[in-house]
Amino acid sequence: MWTFRNLSLCRCGLALLAAVLIAGCAASTAEATSQNHRHHASYHQAKPGKAHKAKASAHHQAKPAHKEKAHAAHPARSAKGYTVRGVTYYPLKSAHGYAEEGYAVWYGGKNHHGKATSSGETYNQHAMTAAHKTLPLGSHARVTCLRTGRSVVVRINDRGPFVKGYVIDLSYAAARQIGMLGHNRTRVRVEGLR
Repeated sequence: MWTFRNLSLCRCGLALLAAVLIAGCAASTAEATSQNHRHHASYHQAKPGKAHKAKASAHHQAKPAHKEKAHAAHPARSAKGYTVRGVTYYPLKSAHGYAEEGYAVWYGGKNHHGKATSSGETYNQHAMTAAHKTLPLGSHARVTCLRTGRSVVVRINDRGPFVKGYVIDLSYAAARQIGMLGHNRTRVRVEGLR
């Protein structure tokens, strides 16, 4: 026979189970979101398969769409930020006027190729794309290798790199274009276009 005490314990148990399930779902969602933002240094130098060779000629560069020019000398930051490893990043509203120097790395291979990017598109290591912490997704940037003097125009479609001192993650094709393959890291200048 059920007593009031047994019913109360049963209700408490169900409430506790529901709370654990809800917390588990929230943790899974947060983990899935952070997977899109996670770039580990060990994956950056993964070599892509030999079946796909990127042609690194000038006609493969990303072409910026010539839209309305932003007039701000220093781009304003977006009010909506995102947090990775305890650091909050605020994406810029425009890439126009942005310039920065630092280290670049490239990412590709089976750990990234074909996976979802932060923009929601599928990562293609043979496209002229890059990951940046704050440049707007879909914007374009010119990346110049300070060692070789070669440059490439890339479209920002992912977030990263989240390693101190690194300013941009290039696709395999973009890294090849500027002559940085075979180097652990390369000093570059990043200039936002549109």
